[in-house]
Amino acid sequence: MSTDDTGRVEEPKLDIWQLPRALNVRVERVRFEPPRLHVVQGKESRVNEATAVVIETDGAFPIRAASPVLFVGSVALTESESVGTNQYRFLALDGEPLRDGAPIWLGWTGVREPLQNTGLEYRSTQT
Repeated sequence: MSTDDTGRVEEPKLDIWQLPRALNVRVERVRFEPPRLHVVQGKESRVNEATAVVIETDGAFPIRAASPVLFVGSVALTESESVGTNQYRFLALDGEPLRDGAPIWLGWTGVREPLQNTGLEYRSTQT
């Protein structure tokens, strides 16, 4: 049995806590046809429309058990989807009040700290 590992290639270690840097933000109003099922604290509801905060990043979110979360001020937007290369749409489905001028932060669900300050602000009129 040989223990020679000279041909072995070391894979770079991935930092699963690393968040991509947010470059741009835009706000959209989205409609769902048919209505989207939304569950909060075990209660189901159908949602016809939502506010979407779309961010463009300098890279992808690492694939891991925890999902990314986008904070608009103190409001956590936990439902997200990829809408293009390095573009992610975070949905405000519960009618959460998103305040103009609120700072935008990135983090991971279930982990309040550390959050990444994106340097961006929420503006309801952004397109």
